[in-house]
Amino acid sequence: MARTPPDAERATECWDKVLTIAPDSDMAASVRAHQGSMGSASAAAPTTAAEG
Repeated sequence: MARTPPDAERATECWDKVLTIAPDSDMAASVRAHQGSMGSASAAAPTTAAEG
């Protein structure tokens, strides 16, 4: 399912959807880690005051 070259724009769209639907989930935590490694966290992504 991985693309070569990677479709970073599509990945970001999907990640933003995860953050919107389930911002406190384990998947959302993984998304945030991946966004940080890409250096392109979405401005539209919701933030939470306390994660954990």
